[in-house]
Amino acid sequence: MRTRRPMRTRRPTRTRRPTRTRRPTVGRMTGLNGRMTGLNSQSVAATSAPRTRRLNPAWIMRACPAPVSSPDRPGLNLTVPLGTLTGASSAPGQLSRLGVITPGQARQLANLAAGHSATRWRMVVVNPDGEAIAATHLPRLRSTGTGSGEDGAVGLIGRVTLVIRTDQLTPVAGHDPPAEQRHGPAPPAPPATAAMASILERARAAAGRAAAAAAERRREDEQSGGCGHGLASSAYRPPPRIAELIIARDCTCRFGPCRRPAELCDLDHVIPFDQGGLTCSCNIGGKCRQHHQLKQHPRWSVAQPDPGVFRWTTSAGRTYITRPDTYLT
Repeated sequence: MRTRRPMRTRRPTRTRRPTRTRRPTVGRMTGLNGRMTGLNSQSVAATSAPRTRRLNPAWIMRACPAPVSSPDRPGLNLTVPLGTLTGASSAPGQLSRLGVITPGQARQLANLAAGHSATRWRMVVVNPDGEAIAATHLPRLRSTGTGSGEDGAVGLIGRVTLVIRTDQLTPVAGHDPPAEQRHGPAPPAPPATAAMASILERARAAAGRAAAAAAERRREDEQSGGCGHGLASSAYRPPPRIAELIIARDCTCRFGPCRRPAELCDLDHVIPFDQGGLTCSCNIGGKCRQHHQLKQHPRWSVAQPDPGVFRWTTSAGRTYITRPDTYLT
């Protein structure tokens, strides 16, 4: 008599989870495998499109997670071309933590900043191609505004960066440089306030002195056949005269698509200081902490053949060159 075999119980089938598709990141670089991907221009253009509405200073203050005038947060940074403030150019401005803004919004915020003595004014002198050649500051004056805090704008703008081309330092009366119309016809601009007019006059004078010093250094470099080390320092940390120029020249981290602002990066010696590297603009570049450490990896190397030009060599032997960022003028 046959005995029946016990019936086998089937194991429950496992349902596979759907695979998630990873979204491509903009300007991402992989680790140490030597592969590099560039910026996605369409994604950058879609996220940086300027808004055309009028800025409300009270709305900007509410958008910030902490009071703008707090000691640890001196305010927002506004970057605006000189031609935009004078009404001769339609180039947009840029506001930290918010991005690109329209020329009208840039003029509105600049006029607000001009009424407060605590605002810092920085001038970046650029050549006709938009590359920075010098940087300087305006000394602070005593009370230049009422300090009434109209529209809640006290301490809203901590620093204003004026981008001035070399051909804008000596304008002809009644005529603007022809390159001002490179961004299209400029919209009509309201007349500048008395405080703004005084600041622009002082800014032109300070930028003219900085441009003259930069021209003298350039002549010394041509005579020496390279960098004349006119700004070199014997200290390890770059003094302000070098740090300001490097920050204005590099604008961002020198590692390809990395867009971290240079003022938040490490001012790194390409040739280490303890190995004979000079503290000079020809041997220093801004690198964020992550890419500063990557540069020190034994399978990677960085060289600076010309001031502001960096050549990265990956572990796979690929070479990438980054050049100084340019300013819109």
